[in-house]
Amino acid sequence: MKIKFVYIFSLLMFAVSCDGQKKAKRCSIDGAINVVNSLPEVKKQSKFVDSISQNKKHLSFITDSIEIKNHQYYMIKTGFNGQFHWETYTIFYVDKNNCSEILVDEVVSGEIMPINKWRKLKNKQVNKMNSNSFSFSYLFNEGTVVKFTPKDLDNTNPEIQKFKRKLKRYEEEHPLSEDFDKADLTSLINNETFFDLQYYIDSSWLIYFIDKYKIDVTTLNLLMNEAIKQEDYKAVEILIGKGYIISNIELNVVKETQEAKKNNIEENGKEGFEMYLVEKSKIEDISKIIKSQYLNNHIEDLDGYTNLRKEKHTQSEILQKVKTGEKIEVLDNTGDWFLVKTKEGKTGYIHKSRVKSGNNSSHSTTYKLYDRPDFSSFSREVIAKGEIETVHNIEGWDFVKVNGVTGYLPREETKEQQKVANNHKHTFLAEEDEIKPEKKGF
Repeated sequence: MKIKFVYIFSLLMFAVSCDGQKKAKRCSIDGAINVVNSLPEVKKQSKFVDSISQNKKHLSFITDSIEIKNHQYYMIKTGFNGQFHWETYTIFYVDKNNCSEILVDEVVSGEIMPINKWRKLKNKQVNKMNSNSFSFSYLFNEGTVVKFTPKDLDNTNPEIQKFKRKLKRYEEEHPLSEDFDKADLTSLINNETFFDLQYYIDSSWLIYFIDKYKIDVTTLNLLMNEAIKQEDYKAVEILIGKGYIISNIELNVVKETQEAKKNNIEENGKEGFEMYLVEKSKIEDISKIIKSQYLNNHIEDLDGYTNLRKEKHTQSEILQKVKTGEKIEVLDNTGDWFLVKTKEGKTGYIHKSRVKSGNNSSHSTTYKLYDRPDFSSFSREVIAKGEIETVHNIEGWDFVKVNGVTGYLPREETKEQQKVANNHKHTFLAEEDEIKPEKKGF
């Protein structure tokens, strides 16, 4: 799906209502944005962005058009437009024929529903949180230190037995997957770089709840980003091991965290004592595993190929067929359809079930390594199954180790520049007369 506009406005710029649209035959994009911006939920989001940015940034909007059940809608995403990545808050759908007809994407169930139904569901969730039910915070609150693991629950230690009783009660009140709030998993992220650490949860509990509630880790984007920011290497490793697919979003979060580390070290000098524990920092290790997984993103499909589509649905135009084992660049890994770029430079959507990475691969990948960061230098092909190790990088190249063999691996942008220099064109589109009618959806 091609992003058409990004709007960044303060609430003061949207004082005009959509009353003037009622008589119009169609709802304009500006009218749709006005309606969304006037919603109480969006006003709260706007105040939140203003507060965390000290009024330097404002709530942002990304718009596009989409068809839902044969009706045309404006899709309007509200969110925070950071320096390196976009963070979505809510996705609204405004009927192009009637500004007052609004649908909302309910993120937990994945259902697109009328805004009134969505509000009732949200109120029900809030009431449930405010009820006398046993919440996740009773297990893991701000002062919690849990160094024992799920395997230790049979230990007769009084502290462990007390926790076991609390866990049993929580699970009795939350027996189903839909009873568990994925956002609670952020309570299990550790930050050991903080000088006055009074909170620690053994990472095995993250595995425990992911497995117990059968959570699809590909949906845990916010959790992964939080794990990177908090420099929790074990949490990052767990999510990757469970099948999380790394995209450009995570690469940018790594860059942000590396920059934050530099700032924290500078602050240590100004304060005269070490508030940020440099020896506990894991961001460089996180950077290596993130980059390694990213470089291993590829297609796996039992049919031998999958379709790159123009938009996020199975009826969308097919832009290209991507063979199983082919490496791809994942630009955005949010939702059920990932925005990807193929080695030929084509950008489109592939269903997330067809994208695998690193150790999750059942296929070997061949890497062409160079002796120097120069395409004219001696090169060799190395077959690897799983991860590769990035030792260091220079402009446009990564120095890597694959099965014990070291060499320079060109990044995608470097390879594209080389293609242009050689005026060598590739195509990945099969001729129409070679493509048989297909039944596969993806």
